[in-house]
Amino acid sequence: MKRFLAILTVMAMALMATTAVAQDTGLVGKGFKLGLSMYTFGGDDTEFEGVSPGTRMGLGAGGFLTFALGPNFALQPELLYVQKGAKYEEGDASVTFKLDYLDLPVLLKYRFPTEGSIRPNLFAGPVGSIKMSANIQMESGGDEASVDMSDEVKGFDFGVALGGGLDFALSSSTLNFDVRYTLGLTDWPDTDLGGSVRNNGWLVTVGVGF
Repeated sequence: MKRFLAILTVMAMALMATTAVAQDTGLVGKGFKLGLSMYTFGGDDTEFEGVSPGTRMGLGAGGFLTFALGPNFALQPELLYVQKGAKYEEGDASVTFKLDYLDLPVLLKYRFPTEGSIRPNLFAGPVGSIKMSANIQMESGGDEASVDMSDEVKGFDFGVALGGGLDFALSSSTLNFDVRYTLGLTDWPDTDLGGSVRNNGWLVTVGVGF
């Protein structure tokens, strides 16, 4: 049901965009953003040795371009480095799956018309992810160990992002805040390992547009 609702939302926003008046079109902004990622695992096979997954806190950073599709709609492709995965904890022991990706979201934005310098927006779109690294970090009683698991993780992941934000117009730039949830639609374990495990999580960013 979550997958269906996410895909339906993206399709609805795409349909609304086709009705936008074709004015104020073209590249209207570019910039950088930095933020906090909060990811965990979703799916039917997420338990690790009987323990449910918790959240891995990480970094999200990159750049974006904004193309106006009319007075209120815009298309925003992004290139972001995002740290994903999950953390399992029991007692003084923990196992952290560190899955880091290069995300390529293509977001359709609806920018609410306002009179002042603050402009809220909603956005949705597909997210393709290229695996950069994959490790398991284990800690117990003060001891630590790390294992490379790149061979057990698919090289490409796919999901849908849904979110909203605020744009603050400054004299010669724009300050952006946005919050998004990315729902993973594909399982990251490779075909040999198997299992239904997907990357789901939040990304909160602050950006500057020019």
